[in-house]
Amino acid sequence: MLILPIVGLFIAFGNVFGNGNLAEYLPLLHHPIIQNFGQLIAKSAVAILANLALVFAVGIPIGLATRDKGYAAVTFIIFINAMNITLKLQGKLVPAAEMRPAGQGMVLGVQVLEMGVFAGILIGAFAGYLFNRYSSKQFNGVMAIYSGHCFVTILAIPSAILLGFIMSAVWPYAQHGISALALAHWPLRLKALDRLG
Repeated sequence: MLILPIVGLFIAFGNVFGNGNLAEYLPLLHHPIIQNFGQLIAKSAVAILANLALVFAVGIPIGLATRDKGYAAVTFIIFINAMNITLKLQGKLVPAAEMRPAGQGMVLGVQVLEMGVFAGILIGAFAGYLFNRYSSKQFNGVMAIYSGHCFVTILAIPSAILLGFIMSAVWPYAQHGISALALAHWPLRLKALDRLG
C-alpha cells in the first residue's frame, strides 16, 4: 500500500494547479488550461481513494497468495454483487438520495452496504487464504481440469456469495456500533476543543 502516499502527492500537486483560490496569489494559475490540467491530475488520482476497497481486495491476495495471484481478486466482484442482490431481494435498497443515511454506497457501480476498506481487507484476506490453502489441490482423471486455481475458484464463488449474504445481515449492526461509538466520544472531543480554544 506504499502507492497511497504517492497518490496523495499527485492529488496535492493537482490541487495546487487546479485551485481557483490560489490563483488570486499567483495569477499564472488563473489560466483555464492550467486550471483544467490541475483538475485532471487531482480528480484522476482521487479515483484510487474512492476505490480503496477494491485496491485492498486486489492488493492483499497479491501479497498473501503464493501462486496464481491473478485469480485472487475475482471474489470481491462476486461479494459486492451478492450483497446487492441480497439487499434487493429483502427490499432494503434505498434511492440514491437516501443512500448515505441508510449506510449504503456505490462500489464499482453496485449499490451495497458502505463497508469501506474493511470489505477489501476481508475479501482480500479470505481470497489469499483460499489460494494458499487449496491451490495445490490436484485431481486425477476427468476431474484434473478442476485442479489448482480452478478448484480455488470453485470454492471462492459460493464462499463469496455466502459472505455477501451474511454481511448484508451483520454489517448494519457493525455500522450502528461504529456510529454509537463515534457519537459517544463526540462530546468529549468538543470539550477538548473548547479547552484548547
